Parts: sequence; C-alpha cells; structure tokens
Amino acid sequence: MQAKITPATLAALPNPVLLSYTGTTHIVAYVDSQTGVPIDQTVSEQVVVNVAAGAQTLSLIPVLTLDFHVTPASMNYLASKAKTAGELLTLITVIVPIALVVIGVVLLVIAILRRHKPAATPAAARAAADGAPEPQPESSRLDTGPPQ
Repeated sequence: MQAKITPATLAALPNPVLLSYTGTTHIVAYVDSQTGVPIDQTVSEQVVVNVAAGAQTLSLIPVLTLDFHVTPASMNYLASKAKTAGELLTLITVIVPIALVVIGVVLLVIAILRRHKPAATPAAARAAADGAPEPQPESSRLDTGPPQ
C-alpha cells in the first residue's frame, strides 16, 4: 500500500525530518546436491528511504538497487568444480572402502595359505603314546647338600 504525500502530510513533518531505510534482499541459488557447491545464483537487493509522518510511515524512493547474476562462464566453471568434487567424494566414500575390503580378503587368504603346519610330535609325547616311561631331563643344578 502506497501512502500519498499531500500538503497536509508535508506540513506535519518535523524539522529536521527523520529518515529510516528499509532493505529487502532476494537470493536464489541453485546448489549441487552432492557437494553443496553453488552453481547459479541471483541476488537482488533494494533499499528504500522512508519518512515518518505522524502515525504513518511513507516510503519515498529507492536509494539503492542492486542485481547480481552469475555469468555463463562462471556457471560452467562452478559446474566443472562440482563435478570434480563429486567424483572425488564418490572415490573416497565408495571405491576406496571396496578396494580396502578386497585387499583385506586377499591378505587373509594369503595368511591362511602360508600358515605353518604344527611341528612334528616331540619324542616325549611319542614315548608316552607307546607306554614307555618318559625320559627325565638331567638336572644342571648344583648340589648344595652335605657330601655323601
């Protein structure tokens, strides 16, 4: 709603006139869903000067209007960056873990194939199995008892 400036409204203005500013900004951004890289952006900003006249605020004129757009060359560059970043994310989150699992499985198979068979049965175990008494090892301790 636009208020009309009438001679009566102008007469009601204080001296000095108090100004206020109202700013509005509209941002439209198209962002790559995988990487979050903004591909295309449009920014529109407008600042309007206002004056308080009695109980109402009157919008006078825009004092600043800006419109920014991404150039087609910048859009192509950003799309290329998003594609490269997306490929790297896929490599890190999908390909590398799969490759590490495959390497782990191959190493596990190699470890199983190269494990050593148990050593041959010791002589003591063979003797016990045959029913013969187990040979006693000779003691290498010094005899500290009284002489015999």
